[in-house]
Amino acid sequence: MKTGSNIIKKERKHLIMDDSQPLPELELITQRRVQEGVDKVPEEEVIEDSVIQETTDQTISEIAELEEQLVKVTEKKEIKPPKFVKKLKPKKVTPKTTTVLECKVEGVPTPEIKWFFNDVELFATEQYEITVSETVTKLYIKNVTPKEVGLYTCEARNEAGVATTRANIVLETEQGIAPTFTKPLKIEFTQVEDDKTKAIVTCQVSGSPKPSVKWFKGVEQVVPTEAIQSLYDEETGEAVLEVYNPQVNEPLVFSIQAENPFGKAVGNANILREIQEPEETREILKPPKVTPLSAEVIRNGGTLVFESKINLIYIF
Repeated sequence: MKTGSNIIKKERKHLIMDDSQPLPELELITQRRVQEGVDKVPEEEVIEDSVIQETTDQTISEIAELEEQLVKVTEKKEIKPPKFVKKLKPKKVTPKTTTVLECKVEGVPTPEIKWFFNDVELFATEQYEITVSETVTKLYIKNVTPKEVGLYTCEARNEAGVATTRANIVLETEQGIAPTFTKPLKIEFTQVEDDKTKAIVTCQVSGSPKPSVKWFKGVEQVVPTEAIQSLYDEETGEAVLEVYNPQVNEPLVFSIQAENPFGKAVGNANILREIQEPEETREILKPPKVTPLSAEVIRNGGTLVFESKINLIYIF
């Protein structure tokens, strides 16, 4: 809205009394001569305001521009580059546990936060969780394994600058024992049906941490089927392999492998189901009977005759 002005000129009127001639004594004052004279005085300007309507868009735009300029001036005065008042610290982590990296940063305006692992930017996943609360940011690393060991970086950035802090994590050395067989492999056969049998291979392993167990047939890992089943109790270390109705006189070679981070133990089992045919009954032969010779007396130059009898039995 704008205001305009119109100037109007006005003249002042004055009444002048003429006293040059005497008036009758009884003449009323109302009868006096009055000479009207116009005494011109400097013109006085009277301003009459008139309102001129204009569009409000221009006015709002001008106000917005002024406000924007004021904000910019204010922002320039408040800008501060990021600064880490609490930096990341290196950590030793127990394997397969969750660890947290934490730092605190200040800056105006509030800095944008990014996390990196070995210079690769991290995002929220099942493995990593990122939180930002006011000036504190945290990185949660879950189920830490050797893959998560390395250098972690937190970057804070605003229009005034960039700041970073770094730290690495390492796994604590675990004290352990390599797997061993506390009970050697043992093979037993049991009758499951009239004409079928089951071969059962058992053993017991130990180690720290608890070893994992795998069975192999030759070089291929055993996959449970109706014919072959494997069982393993991690608490007791008992391992069982069951083979249903193995073929007669056909050897099967199985092996078991127990492993943990500190070593490996391997055992073999040869399964052979044999059926022995009954042996034929043979006649027991008596040893031959020998009749001792009797002493004979002969003359010089005489003849001596010995006689023997042989009893032979032929067996076919």
